[in-house]
Amino acid sequence: MITNIKIKTAQAADVVGISYEGFRTWLKKGLLKSTGRLPEFSAPEVPAKIADAKRWKWSEFGFSDLCSFRAAKFLLDAGRPWHDVVAITSSEEFWRSHRSLAEEHAYLILFPTDGSYIFCSQETLDHNIEQLKAENVALYLINLQQLRQNTLFRIRSVLLKAVGDEIIRTPWAYVVDGSSVLPPEEGKAREKQISFIGEQVIALATAAEGGADVQKEYNQLVCELQVLGARPHASLGAALTGAFWSKVAV
Repeated sequence: MITNIKIKTAQAADVVGISYEGFRTWLKKGLLKSTGRLPEFSAPEVPAKIADAKRWKWSEFGFSDLCSFRAAKFLLDAGRPWHDVVAITSSEEFWRSHRSLAEEHAYLILFPTDGSYIFCSQETLDHNIEQLKAENVALYLINLQQLRQNTLFRIRSVLLKAVGDEIIRTPWAYVVDGSSVLPPEEGKAREKQISFIGEQVIALATAAEGGADVQKEYNQLVCELQVLGARPHASLGAALTGAFWSKVAV
């Protein structure tokens, strides 16, 4: 089960594992195009509008987007040409496969000779892999279940870093009872405490990327922040909570 995770462009680039500018370049070159969009309605005898394929206009990205981007990075790093990567990862079928629990979407097999690809289940793969090896067929195999799981782990890790960074940047903004500014010395001590909690949140990111369940530790840190009159940024905190509650089939 995946909730409606939405993260901003900078965090999306971190999840994918490329620079912000590199990610923007991918978008401008048409990666993912108009995947995930419903066709617009038009009046009778009125030409249908062409779907906007300019993903660079988008400022938020969901779980299926991020899984497809991660697959694109894997294939590009493996030396596959851009047009082959776009053909696969920008397809609606591939995008929707990340939301499906169907067994036939467990693996993606790419045949580099002609650029064709298929989805297959674990059973189908087990049945055919020895024959493919015997025939010396060249192929790329992506375990989509692992891809989705690792993408979710990376989302949690990136959001933990973003939440921690935001806490460290803004400790001075918190006041007592929402109105009375703390005395200078007490205020500085409070800022130091809040910043330290931000560092602890960031420290959870590495474990989260490796698959560790750090939700309990994070919730405890949020409680400590609240005692100090602070809390994570609303949108970042909500996105991270959603990522913690999200699950994928493995």
